[in-house]
Amino acid sequence: MLNVLPPSTFESEVRPQAPKSAPETSDWTTSLTVAPNFSAATVTPVSHFEPPTLTREPLDVGRLQQCLRAALYDFTYDWPTSSQTRELDALTNWVYAERRWWAIEARMVPWSDLPKYRSLLQYARVRWINFWSAQGVEALLGTHPAVTLNPDPRDPDWDFLMDFGDTELAFDHKTTCWPKGWDGRVEDAIRDPEPLIRWLYANQRTTSRRYKVNNRFFVVLVARDGLHWMLKSEMSTIRLYLRAWLQEPRTHLLQLPDGEWVYAAAVIVRD
Repeated sequence: MLNVLPPSTFESEVRPQAPKSAPETSDWTTSLTVAPNFSAATVTPVSHFEPPTLTREPLDVGRLQQCLRAALYDFTYDWPTSSQTRELDALTNWVYAERRWWAIEARMVPWSDLPKYRSLLQYARVRWINFWSAQGVEALLGTHPAVTLNPDPRDPDWDFLMDFGDTELAFDHKTTCWPKGWDGRVEDAIRDPEPLIRWLYANQRTTSRRYKVNNRFFVVLVARDGLHWMLKSEMSTIRLYLRAWLQEPRTHLLQLPDGEWVYAAAVIVRD
């Protein structure tokens, strides 16, 4: 177990507040549950497959929470295919730069005649939620004095650095819902997350086309009603669990079956 610098400013800086009336130029609209009248002319459709070049920008986490809540209550969260593919990713890479939930459908206009258009639209919506929820989690982590965020939010290798005093480690952050295939109990995973962490590494290795052996920081969402994905919007709840972990961090040095050594941690978030 490693020690970390005391979180002197974490709580005061990240408490989400009820959003005030947003100016017209705000990225996060306050009219989130009602889609405005729009057409292909009001939102520029995607005409290329290249992912945008991004730099990490400050987020209004309270506003983001409101936007994610509206999005998750607006549709059924479910991957339309069994796994990600390069083709589907190429068609929806623009989600990394689009902050408006209601604009997603307009962005998809060029492919509205495709037989699998509805599945592609669903894929884009799920990717949008996953990406921006992860950005919110990382924004919360980034308020801690021992954490330095990667300026490139799409870097495949690491999302944040953490200074433990005697060493600095780079972590790849993964938010995940409580896995269906894991047969352990939540209470056991809270007491000792190492078996769950090992399962997550092994599961990703066999199913993900993007698997890399990185230090991992898992945020595992557990809802009492089984709708774990709804917690992706709950930044105020996630903040509490992140703060508790940062006050007394638990990291695990693991040797994976192929011999690779990694540091990993898991924060289990419950509603």
